[in-house]
Amino acid sequence: MPGCDYSPAVQHWARMYAQAPNDFSSSLSEAMPYLLLVLEQIEKHRLPGEFAFLPYVESNYTAIASTGDRAAGIWQLMPDTAREAGLRITDDYDGRLDVYASTVTAIGLLYEAGAQAACELRPEPPAVGAHAVSAQPADLTRLIAVHALTTGALPVSEDL
Repeated sequence: MPGCDYSPAVQHWARMYAQAPNDFSSSLSEAMPYLLLVLEQIEKHRLPGEFAFLPYVESNYTAIASTGDRAAGIWQLMPDTAREAGLRITDDYDGRLDVYASTVTAIGLLYEAGAQAACELRPEPPAVGAHAVSAQPADLTRLIAVHALTTGALPVSEDL
């Protein structure tokens, strides 16, 4: 693709979507009810609109079930992350599969991660918010610390 200097993997998927525009359009049409719900929550929290595509990348906006300690739902939330964020997971109900509940939780995680990063680092590390959805809390702290060490951005908090 002329003028595109993205990685080969990105170029591959761009070609795939460009070669089958009807398939891409159809998958977006199927996702539309959920996409609108996600956009509503994103706007409510004043987050970047691009985050609406995270569930598309993670699950094609399909509430994927799983067992054990694996990710599930349109946001592909890990069980421990979901529970720590207040999402209920029992033998009879998995909140990660509830599109509304998991979206409220995921957007809350994105918002909190962005707020935490803004408080702890100058400048904010890229994609920390996106990692908040599927990462464990300790992983986020490590990500922030690694960013600080590799970029010279110093934490404001002494807790890192």
